[in-house]
Amino acid sequence: TVEDKGFFILPSQLFENVVKNASQNENLNEDLANIFQDIEKSAIGFKSEDDIKGLFDNLDTRSNVLGGTVPEKNKRLSDILNGINSIN
Repeated sequence: TVEDKGFFILPSQLFENVVKNASQNENLNEDLANIFQDIEKSAIGFKSEDDIKGLFDNLDTRSNVLGGTVPEKNKRLSDILNGINSIN
């Protein structure tokens, strides 16, 4: 529960589910930004709030460093997610 963990992640927001469709997700950068925001919001009012607040501030899924266009950003993000997923 949220009380036990201090935050909540929807099943659709779990890494394994996001990475499954990452390469076909035309909104990947926005979806990831929303997931990070949702996780932070879910901790508000719980002991973990201070630990989670700002945790994702340096992960800018809309940054031009990832690419000049949304498809380029999403490709880069998909490659990163798939790379992490391949780590044993």
